[in-house]
Amino acid sequence: MEIPYVVKMSGVEIADSTTHAGLITYYFRQDIPIPSYLTAMAVGNLVYKSVGSRTGVITEPVMLDKCVNELQDLQ
Repeated sequence: MEIPYVVKMSGVEIADSTTHAGLITYYFRQDIPIPSYLTAMAVGNLVYKSVGSRTGVITEPVMLDKCVNELQDLQ
């Protein structure tokens, strides 16, 4: 079974493209100037769930329910 790897970043994902070899390139945009130490990137078997209108959780599938329950009052 192949694990579906995902790439997330603190910027806005604007596109992705797949090569003939199956490699995926992700493109992000960060319009708001921020220091480089505030840039975040995560790669892995990740899922996303919204916990509010402006808040969400990104984690591994086995941790999703626990993380959502812990952060549900964050909004």
